[in-house]
Amino acid sequence: MPAQRVPLLLWGDLIRGGQPVLRRALAGPDAHECMYAWVYLTEYLALCRLQDALAAGGPIPRDVFFRWFDEKAWELLDRAVIDPHFQLVKESLQLMACVTALAGASPQRPQIVELGSTFSRRA
Repeated sequence: MPAQRVPLLLWGDLIRGGQPVLRRALAGPDAHECMYAWVYLTEYLALCRLQDALAAGGPIPRDVFFRWFDEKAWELLDRAVIDPHFQLVKESLQLMACVTALAGASPQRPQIVELGSTFSRRA
């Protein structure tokens, strides 16, 4: 088998007043699959850690959670442990809170599913 090139892509975020976050990802026609898997998995794990921190009697009152989320919440919670890649933002949580509240208020008990799929399957 001849040696093959594996292209790498660098991408990340600049954080105001903080360290830049740099990530490595594969490049090429199927590169999005491993990148999105990483993004989905790390976001899911960050949400689990956030839920655990809040369930353990975290220092944020429930009635101000969303209002405080992008600023004061991270002064009270350890973001380096909970969300080290800065993936959790107020806008995404507010959108899901609204959708979940609307679904929960429906007498039809709707089921929320992802539309489409990031991953493809080859024959």
